[in-house]
Amino acid sequence: MFEKFVFANKQIEKYFESALKDLNISRSAVSEVAFVFCYNCLLKLAIAVCAKNNLRVKARQGHHVALIIKLADF
Repeated sequence: MFEKFVFANKQIEKYFESALKDLNISRSAVSEVAFVFCYNCLLKLAIAVCAKNNLRVKARQGHHVALIIKLADF
């Protein structure tokens, strides 16, 4: 599900910035919307952490679960 890939630092920063943007949106939203944005934030953070560790997730069925598991491993 994961492959080795070296990301540029700028790309990793963009992943973190995108996660932070979703987190900030979640703070001002109704609970159902906040949940969706918090979940998206979690996935984006997992992508950023994987990228920092030179891993890229392949877009396949269940890749969101693999990202959360990998984040827990780190």
